[in-house]
Amino acid sequence: MKNYIFGFITIIVVLTMYSCKGKLMGEFYLSSEMKAQIPFKGGETIYFTDSNGKPYSLKAGEKCNEIFEYPMCNSCKDYSIYEREWIIFSDETYKLLIKTSSGTDLYSFSIGYSINSIGFDCSFHSPLSHDNLRINELYHDSLVVSNKTYYNIFSDTLTHTGNIDIDPYPVRCYYSTEFGVVKIGFSDGSAWKLESIE
Repeated sequence: MKNYIFGFITIIVVLTMYSCKGKLMGEFYLSSEMKAQIPFKGGETIYFTDSNGKPYSLKAGEKCNEIFEYPMCNSCKDYSIYEREWIIFSDETYKLLIKTSSGTDLYSFSIGYSINSIGFDCSFHSPLSHDNLRINELYHDSLVVSNKTYYNIFSDTLTHTGNIDIDPYPVRCYYSTEFGVVKIGFSDGSAWKLESIE
């Protein structure tokens, strides 16, 4: 009799555990085209110069990919599966984040730039294309930066929430799916310009 009771309790516990998981509502993975928008493997160093010729170098960490479950609401256990991929370039003062991520009805591509932890960012619909642009986003067939011509450039305003305690501050980013960030424009008209990638 004890074995029957123990078996019955075990079955109830197992069924309860599986029923608490919730329902999978959708799976949203990045396409190979979306992943290819980040042209780095990890470990690269990118070199910029500002308008006065001062050099800056930012070293990449590893390129990261994450597939994760996210709840559909606070009070239910239903969930969806999403994917994101990103890489961070940094030194002691500056950080540059490039990320592509999935969502239920929107796939996004974003660029974050921070100076001493004061962050600025912009985002685009993904995959990046001339037809996907929104207000304030620009497409350039070509752009000359440091005497080199880059093609198929996407540009957007870098925004910040709250007070900006630095001057000049970054206002616009220019991005190439082949070379990454090629230019960052600042509020005083100066710019960081890509020199090389190693």
